[in-house]
Amino acid sequence: MLEMMVVLPVDHEADAEQLEQRFNRLNVELQCSECWGISHQQVVFALGVRRREVFRLGDTLEWAENRSLLGGGRPANGACVVEGRAECRGCGAALSVSLHVSGDRLQRARALGLFGQTGCFQ
Repeated sequence: MLEMMVVLPVDHEADAEQLEQRFNRLNVELQCSECWGISHQQVVFALGVRRREVFRLGDTLEWAENRSLLGGGRPANGACVVEGRAECRGCGAALSVSLHVSGDRLQRARALGLFGQTGCFQ
């Protein structure tokens, strides 16, 4: 299946607390791309209706009707890959996390590197 990669603006200058107040969150276990430690992370992301909700993998996102993707609207076929941000609990690195959505559900999350420096979402 072909996935659509979407870049939704996440403020690279904002700290974790500021992002948490504006975006949804995903609780997930990730392997840090910097220290390689595996730990429970909270990934902040700008996708779907932003009610500062906490999600887990497999949860269904809610979409805003008649809105663009940037405004919380549904991507084509309910599938896309977007960037999120997490902070490693082991080394404290700010991580860029790819979030994969398929069938309107959060399916996969993977730490790619340092937030704002991976080149994948810029």
